[in-house]
Amino acid sequence: MAGAGLALMLAAAPVRAAEAAPPALPPEIEAVAAEARAVLPALGAPIAACIARRDTGHPVFHGCIDWHSAVHGHWALIALTAATGDPAFAAPALARLEARGRMAEEAAFLAANPDFEMPYGRAWFLRLVAEHARLTGRDDLVGFGDRVAASLAAYLESIPPDPLGTAYRSQSWALINLLDYAAFRGDARLSARARRLVRQGFTDPGTIGRACRGGFDRGSFMAVCPNLLWLAALTEDRASLLRLIRDDRVLDGFGAPAGKASTVHERGLRFSRAWGLWAVWRASGEPAAARAYADHVAAALAARDWQGSYEAVGHWVAQFGVLALRPLVRPGT
Repeated sequence: MAGAGLALMLAAAPVRAAEAAPPALPPEIEAVAAEARAVLPALGAPIAACIARRDTGHPVFHGCIDWHSAVHGHWALIALTAATGDPAFAAPALARLEARGRMAEEAAFLAANPDFEMPYGRAWFLRLVAEHARLTGRDDLVGFGDRVAASLAAYLESIPPDPLGTAYRSQSWALINLLDYAAFRGDARLSARARRLVRQGFTDPGTIGRACRGGFDRGSFMAVCPNLLWLAALTEDRASLLRLIRDDRVLDGFGAPAGKASTVHERGLRFSRAWGLWAVWRASGEPAAARAYADHVAAALAARDWQGSYEAVGHWVAQFGVLALRPLVRPGT
């Protein structure tokens, strides 16, 4: 798209400068909010540089070392515009996503390679499609997203449930994104399929207790305990969610890993735990969730988890930070 056309599209996008006042934050979260709000816009520059690189041969998602990181790089830039109202963040991502011929090549590649980025990268792609449509008011990517959602649901239905899985095999992360996408599309059938999968042990109190105390995600980049509670927040009523949290006190003492990460992948764990903890606090108002969210954000900010070599952390951790910190700018997101 020419620069003038892109500017017009961004000008027409539903980026709202003035919204209803956000709900008051509890003091634990307010204590980290100012620094988080200052850090969030600074994450945009390395992400924009990342998606522009040619690290792979993929037609659109060729930067950021690998396909899934390029996908969540595009998502993060669009999310930054949605959070801040500044169209400059999203501009490079939107320009790439407007290349319809190259996006058609991406779609054809995924269709021809059903195991590719299954389930991890495909889950992120659903998040990108929804974010793009909400910002631009356009449905350019929705057909592609619907096909990816169908493939992801079919895959999850074909394998044994694994609520404690993490990293690239995380079924909880895939289900979170499938449910969010179904809500975005208003697709009751897809939502029902995802909810049936969640009922296969993902919100079982015993499993959640093990996840929150067992350290299953240590050394990994993908949270386990907060993701399972996030699934409960998406599929249970508030009273049921509070019982899950309080009956076994699963978040008492659920602190952030302190000090230096034990692996490169663990550099993303504090942020990925924070995603779910925010969602749980928003759904429940549970003080333990607020404390745990604030603790993980404070630890990630103190460690500067997104700073380091491009190969190790520079191609992906900043994007995780956007998802963890964005609610402090726009609490409804």
